Amino acid sequence: MDVLPIDPLVHSETLLRRAHAVLAFLLAFYAHSHPRDASAPLVVPKSIALPLSTVSRAIGIAPVVTYADTVLWNWRPAGDPTAPLASATPNLNPLSQFAAPSINPLSQSTGPAVTSFEAKLPELECLMLFTGLPSEAHFYLTSARIELASAAALQLMQRTLDELFLSDAIALKRIAVNLTSLAKVIDRMTVLLEDMKNGCDPADFYNHIRPWFRGGEAWNNGGGDAQGFEFEGVEDPVEKERARMTAGASAGQSSIVHALDIFLGTPNTLSPFLSKMEYYMPRHHRAFLRHLRAMPAQTTLSALVRAPGTNDTVKMAFNESVLALKRFRDMHIRIATLYIVNQARRPHPSPAEGDGQVDKVKGTGGTELVPFLKGIRDNTARTVVPL
Repeated sequence: MDVLPIDPLVHSETLLRRAHAVLAFLLAFYAHSHPRDASAPLVVPKSIALPLSTVSRAIGIAPVVTYADTVLWNWRPAGDPTAPLASATPNLNPLSQFAAPSINPLSQSTGPAVTSFEAKLPELECLMLFTGLPSEAHFYLTSARIELASAAALQLMQRTLDELFLSDAIALKRIAVNLTSLAKVIDRMTVLLEDMKNGCDPADFYNHIRPWFRGGEAWNNGGGDAQGFEFEGVEDPVEKERARMTAGASAGQSSIVHALDIFLGTPNTLSPFLSKMEYYMPRHHRAFLRHLRAMPAQTTLSALVRAPGTNDTVKMAFNESVLALKRFRDMHIRIATLYIVNQARRPHPSPAEGDGQVDKVKGTGGTELVPFLKGIRDNTARTVVPL
């Protein structure tokens, strides 16, 4: 096949993202429609390999199917596909349902004037699917709804960071209000995550959907060392290696929970796996996480809540947010158990899971799933500050 040039796309971020999604899906279709050979890498033809490598380099993301391809760039409002999001969802102000309005410095009230944390999110539909199964669409759109709801968390974090530079009595009241609201946003994300069970069949997910997410790291893992993908026509040794040993699409590539970890100061920010997953994020998301990490240690929220003299109201609000994040991770463990661990126990598990031992079941990102998820959940719980 001819190699399509990407020159017409290079001046449009939107077109480059769409090209990445289409090419990454084509890579997955090609790779996972082949029988596995434990002795050699899979050679990806240059008609896919060259444009995918070039597009990936242009937008700074891995040359493989990522969370961005399946979730962030894979939805639109249901109905009229030409309608902008704002017209389809007139009440989608991220803070309109979750956060308190600005506090008047002269006011005696510091509580959030919020009446509903159950704002209806827009009806969405997917742009691309591997299988065409309703379970696949529900799987992606559940994550998309969580991303939409989490926009409020980002704005609350920004407000809180702004107040940290002041840290006077009024700022501390605002910080407490913001953190209380943040806990409610995270709890809403947990409710949305639990909705996975209302439209995605576990057997469909494990046997028919999840196998498409594997990257080069999983190639040949049924026997022998992983050989990965070999991109035909790609000459640069760095690009070739990046393409060869890619991880699969994973919720660990969503930047929102990484951002919450950094903001709240959990030990999960030191996780090598989570750091590795940043390569699979859109570059602007990586830049945002770097910006959060670059804050001077003495000006972080973690430093404030542990400083002598910080009042219990702020500490309690901080703990509310931390425990809400723990609840989100508890739910993630339950979902992973239902959709992956329990399915791996069945008589005919996917060959990707090796011997089917529950503790050794791996996520598509390459981690041993159960120990990893429990570890980051427990690290989150340890972030609670004593009163």
